[in-house]
Amino acid sequence: MRRNIYLIRHGECADKQQGEQKFSAPDVCMSEYGVKQVKNLRNTSLMENVKIVYISPLPRAEHTARILFGGIKDIQIKDCINFKEIDFGACNGKFFNDDHEIYRLWQLSPDMLQFPNGDKMIDYIDRTNVAFKRILKNENSCDIALVAHSITIRAIVLRILSLDPKYIRRIPCDNASITVICEEEDCLSLRSLNII
Repeated sequence: MRRNIYLIRHGECADKQQGEQKFSAPDVCMSEYGVKQVKNLRNTSLMENVKIVYISPLPRAEHTARILFGGIKDIQIKDCINFKEIDFGACNGKFFNDDHEIYRLWQLSPDMLQFPNGDKMIDYIDRTNVAFKRILKNENSCDIALVAHSITIRAIVLRILSLDPKYIRRIPCDNASITVICEEEDCLSLRSLNII
């Protein structure tokens, strides 16, 4: 059997300032522009066979799922705690350049990064992929959508492509983008990356 898994990133966060990048806090919602980005995704017929949607329990992912799949008959929406944004710990809500050492690791060696009072990147990658494999095993008969965050999607793509974790930030994942994974005979392959 062949099926598709759609990895969908939420729209732009409300805490992003023009030209500035932040480690988003967990409770941040989408901006008005982010909502518009997601509404534009509704115009694609790409995901018409989706029957189950797994989402990060954070507000921006939940809102994205409601816009894309809310009110559609026969679609189940389920929370997945392991698709929650990486815990930036003491860096939550801070600008990237507020802590030069963390930012340097984030850019050059993300696989070595341990956020103060937060997640270690390699543990997050492992946890995300264990949850992803469990979902594939449990929901083995239909197309699935996952609505989550850039680092979550990158962690899944990283493992599908068997890339070294230090390359996780080189995988593109724009706001309100779709990455398509194809599963056929228990083999996963990347079909499309970062469709916007």
